[in-house]
Amino acid sequence: MKNIGLQRRWYPEVRCISSLNTKRVNFIDVESDFSGVAPNLIRAMKDVPLMSQNVACPSPTTSVDCYHFFNTIPINDIPFVCSFESEIPRWHGVDIDIFRYGLEILASENCRQLFAISQYTVSMLKNALQRAIPNLLDRVISKTQVLYPPQSLCRSPRLSEKFEGKTLQLAFVGIDFLRKGGYECMLAIERLLKQGADINLHLVTPLKVFGSEDTIPWNRDSQHKLAYCERLIERHPTKLHRIPSLPNQEVLALFERSHILCLPSFQETFGYVVLEAQSRRCSVLTTNQRAFPEINNKDIGYIIDLSIDHGKLLKDVDHNYFSYLSDGLQEQIYDNFINALSMGVLGIQEKAGLAYERIRVEHDPAKAADAVFQYY
Repeated sequence: MKNIGLQRRWYPEVRCISSLNTKRVNFIDVESDFSGVAPNLIRAMKDVPLMSQNVACPSPTTSVDCYHFFNTIPINDIPFVCSFESEIPRWHGVDIDIFRYGLEILASENCRQLFAISQYTVSMLKNALQRAIPNLLDRVISKTQVLYPPQSLCRSPRLSEKFEGKTLQLAFVGIDFLRKGGYECMLAIERLLKQGADINLHLVTPLKVFGSEDTIPWNRDSQHKLAYCERLIERHPTKLHRIPSLPNQEVLALFERSHILCLPSFQETFGYVVLEAQSRRCSVLTTNQRAFPEINNKDIGYIIDLSIDHGKLLKDVDHNYFSYLSDGLQEQIYDNFINALSMGVLGIQEKAGLAYERIRVEHDPAKAADAVFQYY
């Protein structure tokens, strides 16, 4: 049995790495020692917090056969593979020479394989290589493959109970309520409730703001937005139900009782919760940004066609542009819910079944383990 070193066990590492079959490999935690690292790299780590989070320097040891990182690049001579969810090196803000140094590590023989969690992620890597060091593009991309996160299925999926009733059961799960389109979702549902729609919404969110109001457009007027949502929940206690948080197993149980998960995010790297919902025969409403179209479509769920210029939205902080997006998002959420209500609960059953089948085929944990372990 091979020993595989892990830098940490945050949610992405657990989701994509350490949840794989531990009867075949042994995952162990390792620490980094930066005492002998070049001064320019140490300075960069101090100046750019995102680099310090996504760099490793474990002491070489014969007790570890390979290291498996997530979003992280090691800056010493060790064999490794790396899973990643966005641009890599994930060192935004570093000097271009240091960024190139990270790409050179990916091109080296020490890097055995790269696992992008979506096709969109591969396109981000290609763009980074073309901008910074195009002569390495072919070498790095040749060792890059898309490996969607594994997802276990519900052991005994029972369709009859979920689709017996007439009330449309909706769920919203997310800490960053405003980024995930929670406010626009609530406005759309308020319109439906005024029209007498037979719906229940179960919210799992602390209803708090994350980040700055000045640099993140969806956080503008956050206190007003959150207070409005709290009043709306108070006005409809039998229709709108909120709790601040739930353990993962209880979230999965919620999806087993729900027909549609609402995740109309303005920005989302991937969206693991989409897989969790689909694995419980719960369709998902998402925007079409980033990786969402790869894991959701109109046959198995609901898609909001919202073309987002993230540069204009986040770098230039154009609040008028965000208001335009927000209005369009609310309108399309409403239209999709109207569509779901017109289909009726039984009409949604086919989408739910196809979503479940997609998970079975494309996110099989055994196949994911086979794909990864060959590079250890």
